Amino acid sequence: MKLAKYIGQLIYDLQQVKAPQQVLRALEMESADEHERLLFRPNLEGPEDAIWRNLGEWLDLERIQFPPAEQLETPLLARLIDAMIGAISRLNISFVFPHDLPLTRRYALLLAHWDEQVPYSATGQWSIDFCAGWYEACALGDYCTCRREFG
Repeated sequence: MKLAKYIGQLIYDLQQVKAPQQVLRALEMESADEHERLLFRPNLEGPEDAIWRNLGEWLDLERIQFPPAEQLETPLLARLIDAMIGAISRLNISFVFPHDLPLTRRYALLLAHWDEQVPYSATGQWSIDFCAGWYEACALGDYCTCRREFG
């Protein structure tokens, strides 16, 4: 019961992640130039123009705050993953999973990227699809769509 209450609070915290401009204003910018570049250049094109931070830093949640998947019942794990993906999407970032990837694998992949640098661009979308370019090295294993097509 205590874990369910904790996960409920974690889901609430994820739901409170603010829209990107609000997140950036709340962060302490490294310089006034960085702040201006982000707010006054509406036509940012590529990742080189974006601000890069760890995903956990953008969301103000550390990886250690998330319990191991084995401790979570399936409905609770599904709700937590949905909240994680919802918060991440408000940063214009999306994770692309194969439709049949089990929840525990989705959760593990989300957490594996928690401390990775990801960009935020006010006008762009950043997608993470886990494709390594070669299906034998794919983090998705047997769920890799390239492996299914070419393997």
